[in-house]
Amino acid sequence: MKSINIFFLSLLICCCTFKIHAQNEKSIQDIKDLVSSFILQLESGNYYKVVNSIIDSVENIETKAISITLDPSHEYYVTAFGNDKIFSLTLKISDGSPEEIQYNAASTQIALPYIVLKPIITTLYNLFVNVKQYCLDYTSGHFAVIIYYKLQ
Repeated sequence: MKSINIFFLSLLICCCTFKIHAQNEKSIQDIKDLVSSFILQLESGNYYKVVNSIIDSVENIETKAISITLDPSHEYYVTAFGNDKIFSLTLKISDGSPEEIQYNAASTQIALPYIVLKPIITTLYNLFVNVKQYCLDYTSGHFAVIIYYKLQ
């Protein structure tokens, strides 16, 4: 009887360890590849200039806040997307006023749609990224925010 209990306890520990290991795989390589490909696509035709790219990890339903300063010399495009573990996310942008600009990205690995920002003065913008849904049973993943403008 004791050996059966030890067997089931060992089996339970192995299963839990596998689940924890699968959730905690924090490889950033897949999102780096997506960001590199997107930036290359944007800048290859000499139509856009990427001014900032942010990659970060997110767990559960936490909201990540990012602060950036933008000046009025350009009209900026801001887009966000997740790796293959993130099904949908929300990007909100605020300049401190009560009105926020928001979009929901319903697809991973596709850096569309985007938010257009035309600052009136040089000011600090707060970007808030929130994962709405993960793929399968994942509870963590990586996301990217890319900020760019059109070349004249």
